[in-house]
Amino acid sequence: NFTFRFPFLYGIVAYKKYGSAKTMIRYVLIGICMLSSCNNAQPPEQKENIDKLEENMSNKWDPPKDLDGYQIASTGPFVTRQKTFSRVRKAYQSKGPYLAWLLKQEGIISNKLELYFQAFKKEDLFLVWAKNESDRQFKLLKKYTICKKSGKLGPKRKEGDRQVPEGFYHIDLLNPSSSYHLSLHVNYPNPSDLILSDQERPGGLIYIHGKCATIGCLPMQDGPIEELYVLCTEAMNNGQKTIPITIFPFVPNDENLSIESKGEPRTTQLLWNDLKEGYNYFEKNKTLPKIKFNHNGRSQIED
Repeated sequence: NFTFRFPFLYGIVAYKKYGSAKTMIRYVLIGICMLSSCNNAQPPEQKENIDKLEENMSNKWDPPKDLDGYQIASTGPFVTRQKTFSRVRKAYQSKGPYLAWLLKQEGIISNKLELYFQAFKKEDLFLVWAKNESDRQFKLLKKYTICKKSGKLGPKRKEGDRQVPEGFYHIDLLNPSSSYHLSLHVNYPNPSDLILSDQERPGGLIYIHGKCATIGCLPMQDGPIEELYVLCTEAMNNGQKTIPITIFPFVPNDENLSIESKGEPRTTQLLWNDLKEGYNYFEKNKTLPKIKFNHNGRSQIED
């Protein structure tokens, strides 16, 4: 009924206007408060409770207003070469203090940084995991929103199909002069794709990039891609030659698999099962599984 829907509609309108999930939840709470007032049912502690809820919702990635004293000041041939490009220099200037603060919150030193990325297509979710090279387990560093979708759930199988790949990949190249501000190259096709995709035209040129347009890539908008680019530059400068990324169709729990697998080709169902195994391994251990690609296109975790 309307009394139930109104606060949530109020929040959705706020989200579309301001683009912030935190703002959306705030307006939902305000809507509930307004509704309660209209019904003459607002308890005396209502406003205090809402204030506490908003305080508890504060994002752990929101930096302090004053970031003086925070900066990433790495040296080395890789970062020096990257900083010869103006977009990279500007990204370090604008995002460096925040990233230095963010890494410090998790006890991670920029010149010891190692990264792992996860992307979830259905949820538009991009996770950055990080650790010091001497640490065993990764920590969740930050969540981002993928700006726009392309194609449907399911792997990329042919050039021009507008599909975002799904599988175990890595970032092997940083592009400081991208048409989409800055970009990170994903090594599609991987060994599995070379077997299961079109043998003549499997496609390629898959990137994580700025702006908000896509025909098969992962667009993040310019601000987020600057943060990701600086983090990748730091990790590669520290000797991490490639940065692993797993691209999932959705969060691969049993319920999602049961629902989404219906009607999908057998090869897609098997791929999703393999991705679930990798996801479960990382969730349990917070370490990366060693992935082996088999001659039939399947992937498995090596002991």
